[in-house]
Amino acid sequence: MTARLVVYHRAPTDDPLAVERAYRLFLPGFRPTPGVLGIALLRLAGDPYGYAVVTDWQDADAYESWRQGPAHQQRKTPLRPYQDQQRTPCYELYEVLDTAPAPGRERTAETSVPGTVRDTDKEHPS
Repeated sequence: MTARLVVYHRAPTDDPLAVERAYRLFLPGFRPTPGVLGIALLRLAGDPYGYAVVTDWQDADAYESWRQGPAHQQRKTPLRPYQDQQRTPCYELYEVLDTAPAPGRERTAETSVPGTVRDTDKEHPS
């Protein structure tokens, strides 16, 4: 089952774009990580200092392998100083149970999340 990691970040008040710059530095080295399906940077609406980095993983085991492996343990990412320490924990891992396209949009191989209920239904109609 696909997993989604959400890591919360907070930019300093004297440098509201710090997280965006750190994300751009982080991205090239992280994108080819085995098990990563996609990554996105979100800014909290109405709060120019609040951010989240959302990463989709093949499954929770892929995330856990990366988290416990040397690529994560020995590497200090440019985003780490901006993790939101007011949130405990500053990250959460979700299991993606379902995804659904907006009305009028067909699900394609590009929009289907492997291992979700909807993806399974497409492969094995009832």
